[in-house]
Amino acid sequence: MVGDDKNPGLYFTAVDEIYKIIKKKPSVDYDVSVSVIEIYNEQIRDLLCKDQSHNSFKLLEGSDGRLYGEQIKRKVSSKNHILKALRDACFNRTVGVTQFNEFSSRSHFILTVFITGYDRITKQIIKGKLSLVDLAGSERILKTNAEGIRVKEAQNINQSLATLGKVILSLQAKQNHIPYRDSKLTHYLKDSIGGNSKTVIVV
Repeated sequence: MVGDDKNPGLYFTAVDEIYKIIKKKPSVDYDVSVSVIEIYNEQIRDLLCKDQSHNSFKLLEGSDGRLYGEQIKRKVSSKNHILKALRDACFNRTVGVTQFNEFSSRSHFILTVFITGYDRITKQIIKGKLSLVDLAGSERILKTNAEGIRVKEAQNINQSLATLGKVILSLQAKQNHIPYRDSKLTHYLKDSIGGNSKTVIVV
């Protein structure tokens, strides 16, 4: 997801593409902000919160089905501002040591870019949201010899990934009930998976 200077990952290439599109539309005034959260042990944590001892928040859903969170949205005006927010958040992400990985991510990491555009010619207001999600990898607890908190982390990671699979299959089958609420991951990403959104999974 991050990559390096020679082979930039999805975060960098996506942000580059956003600002290329913005430059191509001089008649549109854009307002861009970002949030960065992680979902750790079924808790949503705001990684841009300055006080990391109080970085959790509740996700609320209105009667119209829209989601409302209390996460910090940092206003940005350039690609570098977004990358700085990403770097700040990475310092606060939860990682741990396992038998197979010295710096194993123990959470799902979500960078969301919120874009509002006002077209000065047509007077049209357009809104969009791009969520870039770094999913924690599924784990076989017996193979990693996990103990204590690592077991709980692995169980929550595996459960949330299983729920993500169920949600996608339910959407494909056009079922009446979609189990978004079975996991904080799918609940948080509800409007990025369902509705008229587009979802791509890269493996």
